[in-house]
Amino acid sequence: MRQSLRQRLGAWLALGRVSNLPTCWSHAVVGVTLAGAGAPAVADMALASLVISLFYLAGMVLNDAHDAGQDRRTKPDRPIPLGTIGHRAAWSMGWVLLLLGVGVVVWRSSPAGWAIGAALGGAIVLYTFLHLRWSASVLLLGLCRVLAIWLAMAMGGWGDPLTAPDPAQWLPPLLTGVYVVGLSVVARREDDQTVRISRAAVGLVVLVPYAGLIAVQGESIFLVLVMSLLLLAWSVRSAWWVCRREPNIRRGVMGWLAGLCLLDAFWLALLDHSAGCAAALGCFVLTWLGHRRIAGT
Repeated sequence: MRQSLRQRLGAWLALGRVSNLPTCWSHAVVGVTLAGAGAPAVADMALASLVISLFYLAGMVLNDAHDAGQDRRTKPDRPIPLGTIGHRAAWSMGWVLLLLGVGVVVWRSSPAGWAIGAALGGAIVLYTFLHLRWSASVLLLGLCRVLAIWLAMAMGGWGDPLTAPDPAQWLPPLLTGVYVVGLSVVARREDDQTVRISRAAVGLVVLVPYAGLIAVQGESIFLVLVMSLLLLAWSVRSAWWVCRREPNIRRGVMGWLAGLCLLDAFWLALLDHSAGCAAALGCFVLTWLGHRRIAGT
């Protein structure tokens, strides 16, 4: 039966997990702010958001294209097994999105950005082909988020990523990566509700971000306190879904995914960027609402 335009569009949106895109946008705000080149430019944030979104969508589409054979057995409701999107079309779209991301980086970024963009593209490709056979591939997911923020930093004027002396520029991306590794370990168990979830992985997600308080200290104490409590409350709420007697791991993981925007808002509070903090909170709301229409996992 011939599909309507709306059905085809909905299938592509689901394949790209577009409900998570606002987490890319809040990363862009953090990265451009961390670049430290004066007042963050809205144009730099918009361009960084576009680039990170292209890389993110490429990763999602390539991942499902690679997993199509397994998904036909375990997740037949996904767009490729359902036949709403062709297998070859998915592969083609994934590579096109990846090349577009690289192209924009080469066009509008510095040599440092070129190197980071190449590393991000490489990490995405490695994860695509290794994640089913290498359990430690979750480290690549964390690396992708680190590189995404570094790429935004490069597009915001950060020209020397290997010699940045200020821990304020290193800790937010690195701790974001650790957060993503923790939630990814949990996410791998979302289809088996009988598996006991590692408390260490849950602890990574809930507590590790606060290590940023050691080296990144903003002057807006009230804003930092509010964002700390908000992030903690949301992380614990999501952990409750994962750790309760009858767990709903998918709901907890999607909560932590939306929580990436709260984590970014927390970094921006530490950096005394109240407008950026508000933007990241807006991204959190968009992600949370988006998950009601399109699953984030």
